[in-house]
Amino acid sequence: MSFLLKTYTKAISSLQKPSSTPSRGVLYSCATPIGNLQDCSERLLETLRSVDLIAAEDTRVTQKLLTAFGIKKRMISHQKFNERKTIPALIQRLEEGQSIALVSDAGTPAISDPGHRLLEAVAEAGLQASPIPGPSSLTAFLSVSGLPSDFFTFGGLFPRQKGPAQAILDKTLGSAMVFFESGNRLIDTLFWIQKTYTIDRLVVGKELTKQYEYVAETSVMDLSEMVKADPSRLKGEWIFGVILSEKEGTQPQNEKAIEYLRAKGLTTKDLIEVGKMTDLWNRKEVYEGLKND
Repeated sequence: MSFLLKTYTKAISSLQKPSSTPSRGVLYSCATPIGNLQDCSERLLETLRSVDLIAAEDTRVTQKLLTAFGIKKRMISHQKFNERKTIPALIQRLEEGQSIALVSDAGTPAISDPGHRLLEAVAEAGLQASPIPGPSSLTAFLSVSGLPSDFFTFGGLFPRQKGPAQAILDKTLGSAMVFFESGNRLIDTLFWIQKTYTIDRLVVGKELTKQYEYVAETSVMDLSEMVKADPSRLKGEWIFGVILSEKEGTQPQNEKAIEYLRAKGLTTKDLIEVGKMTDLWNRKEVYEGLKND
């Protein structure tokens, strides 16, 4: 028997013998729709059908997605409040050869969503993680915002504390910065940014890929007027992008803002109340602005 034939026979024989240790599984990081079910790819659906287990941020939310496509699959809850307990069990399943799909409620896991700690643990264990790419509110927003995206900073949910927020903003002046923000905090956040910096550009968005999708380049004042006319428009989660520069004195800008709001019909009392709520100006500045009329 020739050397090549012996080698071939040995290789075939080894393939036919059952392995004593199962091959290790793969963790699939699966991007799911952020609002429109038609954004599901065939690859995503096939992955969800074929895995042994789905690790979902909220199993109730993911169940709706599975039901829509007739998929029945075992799920466990995996989110930031229980990940310390679930990660060891998930790693063990992967070690045993099971495949797992990681999904968040919407969008791409680990992009301001649960998942990065599990992916970190997978890497440390020498296991394989594979992306199933798809929807992301960050990239969807950037693709239509008109903001320069060759270099930008993504800060996730806008920091609740002003110190950390200012530390992030100070480092990235002059380039695009993108944040998530809740509707009930959006206007206050933007007024604080306007007080602290000069806003060169502001683009806001919400309901991306949904029926009432909204993306617009605007000003803080115009956005404030819009939601004042219809407060219901603030509901939901927002994403906004800004380009900022250092503030060069607030007095002229405050005078312009006061003049603008007076033209919209706000009284002196209203202007003083706006100043109290936003810290943009004080009572004295309002009266100084009135003197200049």
